[in-house]
Formats: sequence, structure tokens, C-alpha cells
Amino acid sequence: MGKTPISMDGLPDEIAILIGRYGIANFDSDDMSTALRFSEMLWRRLTRMAEHYERQSQNFMPDDIRRSMMQRAAKDMRHVLEDTKKDL
Repeated sequence: MGKTPISMDGLPDEIAILIGRYGIANFDSDDMSTALRFSEMLWRRLTRMAEHYERQSQNFMPDDIRRSMMQRAAKDMRHVLEDTKKDL
């Protein structure tokens, strides 16, 4: 297999800087390419889910428990993303 290019679009600045620090534009190793693609997809999926939950929570009345549950789930997802950035 050939080299897999790295897409920096949508990645947090901290991750893009970390990758860029080493001048890596692609990986020769299929395992590293797969791991990077997986983490990139996971990051984007979690971000989209948090955004979706935040939007959906607005569909419920303020006193509806589902509203607060969706808001809490979105907040938890955002905490995971923030903690991940801090751990870099």
C-alpha cells in the first residue's frame, strides 16, 4: 500500500500542531495510518454527536427531563474532547 495522507481539516489545533511539529504529511505504516484515521473519525463523530444533542435538547420543554439529559450528555462529550486536548 502507498502512503496515506493526513487530513488536518476539522482536527483541533493541538493535534494538528503535534503532527506538524514532526513534519509528517503521511505515514508509511498502515497501522499508524489506520490509527490516525480512527482517531480522526472518532473526534469528528463525538463533536457531531455533542452538537446534535445540544440541538435536540431544544425540542423539549424546559421542565422535561429529556432536555436536561440530552444537555448533560452533550456536556459530557465536550468534557471528553477537552480532556483529550489537555492530555496531548
